Amino acid sequence: FSVFGFGSVHVLLQGLLIAGCIGALRLKRAGRTALWIYVIVDTTLMLVQCVIQYVFILPRVMEATMTAAMRGAALPPWFPLYMKVLMIIGGCFGILFALAMPAYITIVLTRKRVRDAFNGVFPTGGAFDLAAGG
Repeated sequence: FSVFGFGSVHVLLQGLLIAGCIGALRLKRAGRTALWIYVIVDTTLMLVQCVIQYVFILPRVMEATMTAAMRGAALPPWFPLYMKVLMIIGGCFGILFALAMPAYITIVLTRKRVRDAFNGVFPTGGAFDLAAGG
């Protein structure tokens, strides 16, 4: 389930992200809403995946490693701990990498000028004065 279930949800989320970005470029409220939905669902899905990995996957991998060590595989005594530490460190970097896009979208969408632009309020004066036609 993990590979196909979460994979198909991620495909749908990427479609939502593309639609939200297109809508945001046109300053449509639906685009902004789609981006917020993407951030919330993607972050929630990431947390669910982390729990599944930690509760179900990691113990099975550790059990398989210990079973291999008991069968006489030439594993050093520190190998199970080494593998557990590497999986935790890899998981942390994976989480940071996966949360980069939702974090960036959150930072951009919460900026005052971006919120104002979606509400139809544009600054006057300066090099990009939309009210003056320039």
